[in-house]
Amino acid sequence: MRENKNRSVSQELIDEMEKYRNVILCSALLHDIGNGPFSHVVERFSSIKHEKWSNRIIMYETTEVHRVLAAYDEGLPRQVRDVITKVFRPQHITKIISSQLDVDRIDYLLRDSLMTGVSYGRFDLEWLLHSLRIGMVENQTEIGFDLRMMNI
Repeated sequence: MRENKNRSVSQELIDEMEKYRNVILCSALLHDIGNGPFSHVVERFSSIKHEKWSNRIIMYETTEVHRVLAAYDEGLPRQVRDVITKVFRPQHITKIISSQLDVDRIDYLLRDSLMTGVSYGRFDLEWLLHSLRIGMVENQTEIGFDLRMMNI
């Protein structure tokens, strides 16, 4: 009985991810668009965080990014902004972009280790993607590992 309930919850989460596929893809591509050279250092001396710049680029109607998103779907700029600011619902869509196991972390760890020539940050991406699961933990949607895939 419990397994059937978990399956229906999992299927519901999968269906929502498919429904919001374009929001997820655009958010993953654009969440750091406001992240310029040395932006984390510059943020210490300015009052504007790079996420705010990302949101401005996405939401200002005069930017090419906004025009492209809005041409595809009028609500897409707002949805992408909401994912970046972590107010988008359903919550698991936001967690794909920003959580402990998110696409941003996966991207920068692999990219930075490759570009700097260090082994820190390298991991088996294929295994990770096959092991990740989205499910409910204490009535909260969480991204985690399928322990059966971890051989422990």
